[in-house]
Amino acid sequence: LQGACGSCPSSTMTLKMGIERKMRESIPEVSEVVQVLEGLFVYGTLKSNGSAHHLLKDAKRDHDGIVDGFIEIKYQGYPMLQRGNGSISGEVYRVPDSYWPALDDWEEVPDVYQRSSATLRDGRSVWLYEAAPRIN
Repeated sequence: LQGACGSCPSSTMTLKMGIERKMRESIPEVSEVVQVLEGLFVYGTLKSNGSAHHLLKDAKRDHDGIVDGFIEIKYQGYPMLQRGNGSISGEVYRVPDSYWPALDDWEEVPDVYQRSSATLRDGRSVWLYEAAPRIN
């Protein structure tokens, strides 16, 4: 979407309805089109009580989760995940695509943190921020 359409509150619904209509013309079995938001596992400043939680405003909180295979360390006073034989509890949010650039900037990707995919103990696939290779 470009121009005024990109900032219009109805633009997402208009796009969704257009996609559904076109898909139903080709595939009558399609009953609905849903936006898939990617999950982000947070454990530090992005948590609901954290100093950077404002970056997740309006993101939908999912069930909390536990990720195995990580330990939490401190780096310049901030929590950081590092590969190890521990388990970390955290919050999970469904994050729109438009949020990722600001989140990556906050986490100083790729210099300090890297965004990696992980599987939570309950089987959900999520993104999380862990120590960049140079930190290890």
